[in-house]
Amino acid sequence: TTSINGTAAKKGDTASTGAQIATGASSELSLYLDLNGPVLVVGADSKLTFEELTADTSGPEAIITTKVKLDEGRVSGFVKKTSDQSSYQVSTPTITAAIRGTKYLVTADGFVYVWEGCVDVTYNGEFASEAERQRIGNHFQVCAGQAFDPRIPGIIVNPLPEPPVGTSGKVIVPP
Repeated sequence: TTSINGTAAKKGDTASTGAQIATGASSELSLYLDLNGPVLVVGADSKLTFEELTADTSGPEAIITTKVKLDEGRVSGFVKKTSDQSSYQVSTPTITAAIRGTKYLVTADGFVYVWEGCVDVTYNGEFASEAERQRIGNHFQVCAGQAFDPRIPGIIVNPLPEPPVGTSGKVIVPP
């Protein structure tokens, strides 16, 4: 079962800033975000909130702002390149992922997987010591073929196969 703001979701429903999305154990929700994406797939057993979905097209370049708060589960998608003033963020309890022109997957426990482009990850979790935090820092650039592992915290080789993006725009999330 999938829901938007507590009501069962069906094809053609819309979500805007403040919308809460939830998926059940055997469900996935593929969302077309138009200028704000375009594609976002909410994996099984996930809960998220759209903190901001705006598109200002009044100027010479559209300024797009997308902020997703992921509380449980995972989201994946493809984000097209946008203007330098635009932003696309997925935040979890331990990381904030700034995404631009990228094919990605983010989990609520702080893993970030990248297949195209780069994702800037800010790690907000705990370090073993202050000295480790000073040595490692909390900003990581995760690029194509890499993943961020919050247990280290650090960058590893992306162990997942690339999720195919079909002509329908649907992203199939790996199990």
